[in-house]
Amino acid sequence: MDDPRANKNALATFSVLFSEFIGTALLLIAINWSAVSGEIGGVSFQPFAIVMAVFALIMQLGPISGGQFNPAVTLGLYIKTA
Repeated sequence: MDDPRANKNALATFSVLFSEFIGTALLLIAINWSAVSGEIGGVSFQPFAIVMAVFALIMQLGPISGGQFNPAVTLGLYIKTA
């Protein structure tokens, strides 16, 4: 007989890892796009774009993954608690 908690834990683990993957990918896209966009009037908006991307990702994916978008930290915590 299957333990119903096992499926919930596996689903929770998958949702955390998936949100980490999506968050990291979107953060890297924001960094790359802001780096190649250049300057406007001699002012670089790269730091502002990165901060706004991190803010949006934390607001959207923070409740799921804790707001840490470093897969090494997530996997390390998962291995430690498993």
